Amino acid sequence: MPSLNQIIKQRIKNLPKSIQELSDSKTHQIAALHLSNEFINSYVNHVHDSWSEVPINIDNEDEEFHIVEMAGLLIDDKFILTERDKTQSKRDFHFNKMKAFIRGQMFIAIMGELEDFFSKLLLLTLQAYPEKLGEQKLRLKDIECKFNNFNWVKSKEKHINFNTSEDLIKEIDKQIERAIMEMIYKGSDEYIKKLRSYLSKDKNSEGKDKNSEGKDKNLENLLWWFAPLYAEMKARRNAALHNGWYRNDKYDEIIKPIKSKLKDIEKKQGIPYPVSEFDFLGIDSDYFDQSYKIARQVIDEFTSLCINNFKITKKS
Repeated sequence: MPSLNQIIKQRIKNLPKSIQELSDSKTHQIAALHLSNEFINSYVNHVHDSWSEVPINIDNEDEEFHIVEMAGLLIDDKFILTERDKTQSKRDFHFNKMKAFIRGQMFIAIMGELEDFFSKLLLLTLQAYPEKLGEQKLRLKDIECKFNNFNWVKSKEKHINFNTSEDLIKEIDKQIERAIMEMIYKGSDEYIKKLRSYLSKDKNSEGKDKNSEGKDKNLENLLWWFAPLYAEMKARRNAALHNGWYRNDKYDEIIKPIKSKLKDIEKKQGIPYPVSEFDFLGIDSDYFDQSYKIARQVIDEFTSLCINNFKITKKS
């Protein structure tokens, strides 16, 4: 049976491969969501075109038309996002509402996949380098220490009251997962601070990352444009889930300090300024496509950065 030290060494060795597998999986999931939205739009348009000359009648016997028409009647009118849509026929009005509604749900799903990517990326990284959790407490039955003393834990494994190394690593993993869950529910600033610490090429504790400037320039460059865009996307998703797609004080609180950064990103990166001035935050097709591109790019760049940061060199 492998020792705790051997288990950790194997995780470190496997980390780049595991990160790539995670990246491939999430990229496929997000691409599938984007394609699903395109398919639904195409299908709804097909049904619309097929019945463009048929009088509107909710009792129409055609099942496809009936489903789309019923969905349009059930979806709130707020999902019509442009004045052009509002001036169209009653049939167009219902069809466009359905497309806008589904687009919003696909955006929520993409954000879920992106958040899950970061959760799993952090889990893989911290399972290989538990010491990155720094000053956080590690409780192992009658022993309490800090994660930045993990080398001591490995050296004292035989004196820690667990039946096997597997039992010990399961308990350590459980506490790592708990730390990640607590991190997820913190504000965007704290979340980015933790990403900066845990995903940096510094393989030691978070205490060494208090002043991150110059520590990992590639990570800093990535966070410069990613952090504000992610904060806006997440705030919009939360408004959708918890306030029916309407902006609220929480959304404005998050957006206010990053508006200037988002405008700088538009100038320097060419990524359109995403903040809406309207109360309803439902998304149009341009915002959806841009969110998809950002999610794909973020996964690709974080994958490349982390594989490079955590690859095993001869020196290590």
